[in-house]
Amino acid sequence: MDARDIEAEPGTVYLVGSGPGDPGLLTVRAKALLEDADVILHDRLPGPKIIGMLPDERCEYVGKHAQGERTTQSEINDRLVEYARNGKKVVRLKGGDSFVFGRGGEEAEYLANHGVPFEVVPGVTSAIAAPAVVGIPVTHRDYASSVSFVTGHEDPSKTESAVDWEALAEAGGTIVVLMGVKRLPDYTRALREAGMDPETPVALVERGTWPQQQVATGTLETIVEARDEVGIKPPAVTVIGDVAATRESVLDVLENEYAPLVDRAEAQEGGAKATSDGDAPTVAVFRPDDDRITDAVTLLEELDAEPVPDPMLAVEATGATPRSDADYVVFTSKTGAELVAEAGWEPEAETVCAIGPATADALRAEGYAVDLVPEEFTSSGLVTALEDRVAGARVEVARSDHGSPVLLEGLEDAGAYVHETVLYRLVRPENSGRSAELAADGELDAACFTSSLTVEHFLEAAAEREIREEALAGLEAATVGVIGEPTRETAAEHDVTVDLVASEATFERLARETVDATRED
Repeated sequence: MDARDIEAEPGTVYLVGSGPGDPGLLTVRAKALLEDADVILHDRLPGPKIIGMLPDERCEYVGKHAQGERTTQSEINDRLVEYARNGKKVVRLKGGDSFVFGRGGEEAEYLANHGVPFEVVPGVTSAIAAPAVVGIPVTHRDYASSVSFVTGHEDPSKTESAVDWEALAEAGGTIVVLMGVKRLPDYTRALREAGMDPETPVALVERGTWPQQQVATGTLETIVEARDEVGIKPPAVTVIGDVAATRESVLDVLENEYAPLVDRAEAQEGGAKATSDGDAPTVAVFRPDDDRITDAVTLLEELDAEPVPDPMLAVEATGATPRSDADYVVFTSKTGAELVAEAGWEPEAETVCAIGPATADALRAEGYAVDLVPEEFTSSGLVTALEDRVAGARVEVARSDHGSPVLLEGLEDAGAYVHETVLYRLVRPENSGRSAELAADGELDAACFTSSLTVEHFLEAAAEREIREEALAGLEAATVGVIGEPTRETAAEHDVTVDLVASEATFERLARETVDATRED
C-alpha cells in the first residue's frame, strides 16, 4: 500500500461512503481518510457508532437539526470549496454510498466547476447491505434476475414524481426503495394500481447494522399496517418482490452481531413485553439545538434508546464579557465558554473556575487554563470548593440569565464581593414541544431534564397546545430523570414526579441512569 492509500492530500475533497452504519463495514480507504482528514462534514446517516469514532474537534455537522432546519446543499458545497482552497484535507462523509441517492454527483459537479480536486471513495450501499444482514438478497436465481433502486424522497420542487411506478410494476424483479417510509402508502398503492399482485412480499428494514435495527414484513396490501405496528421510522429500506419472502427460510440459522432478527410484531404475538418502540425506549432530551443535541442523540442511540430531540433552550447572546478586575471568574456552562471566546475575552491573573468537566473542556478548547473544578458539579459544589478561599476577594460569575441564586448567595455568605455578568439569555425555541405531544399520547417512555428551565419550558409548550394535564399524566407514566437537586425541586413545584436524580451532574450519567431505570420498570 503506497502513501496515497494512507494519507489524504491537502486541498482535496474526498466524497466518502461510510456503508450502512457498522464501523466494520467501512472500507480500508475510508477509515484511513477519516483518521487523516483535517475536517469531516457529516450528517446523522453514517450512524451512531461511526460518528462516535470521529474526533469532535475535526467534525462539522451539516445535517438536519432537531427544529427541522437543515444545512442547505448550497451551504455544504460552499464549505467544501472553502476548506479545500484553504489547504485542508476534507472528507464529506455520507451514509451508504455517496453516489446512490446521496447527492454525491451534485457535489462532484460543483467541485469540478470550481476547480477543486476530489476523489470518490465508494461505500457499501444500504440498498443492498440492510436487506442482506436480515436475510434478504436483492437478487435470487429463482425469484429475481433484476433489481431497480428507487428514491422515495424526490426533490420537493418537482411538480410530479419522476418515478414511473407502472413501468416498474411491469418490469418485474426486485424494487428497492430508499428513504421511502413516509411515502410508503403512496407508492404501494401506485404499484397495486399498476397491476402488481397485492400479495407481493414486502419488507422494511430500519437502520440496518445499527443497534436499533428492526424489520417489518408483509405484502403490498398489508405493509403499511405492519410499518405502523412495528413503529418503523427513517432511515429504512423497502424491498418489494418475491425475494422479501426468502428471509423466512434462513432466519432460524442466520447470525450477525446486530439487533435481534425476529420481527417485533412476531415477538409481541408471542407475549414479549416491549416499550413503545420495541426494546428501544423513547427518551425525550431537551438540550440546545447545537452539537449538544447531536451528542445527546448519539449517546442515546448508543444506549439502544430512541431519542426524541426537543430543544427547550435557545441562546441569545448579550455580547457582555467578564469584568477584568476580578480575582476569580466562574463559568457555569459550555455556552458561556464559547461566547467569551467569540467576544475576545482575555483573562489576566484571575483564577478561572468551571462548574464541571464539560465546561472545563470547553474552556480549554478555547485556549483558557482552568484552575478549579469542584468535586460536585453543581452550584453548591462550587460554593463548597471556593468558600474557604474567597473571603474579601472579587468573584465574577459569568453565566446565563437563569442561573441559580445558590451560587451568588453562597459566595456572598463566604465573604466574597460577587458580581454577575449575564453572557446570554435562555429562551424557549419556537415550535418546541413535540415531546409534550408524545407524553400526552402515552408514547414517551422517559424524559431527561437538564435544568429547571427545561422543565418550565416543557410545560409551557404543553400549555400552548392545551395538553398540559395530559402531558403531566404522560410523565407520570414515564421515567423522569433530572440532572440535579435544583431541577428536582422545580419539577416538584410543577407537579412533575421525578424518578431519579443523576448520581453525577453530567448529561451522560443522567442519560445512562434514566435509560437503565426505564428498562428496569
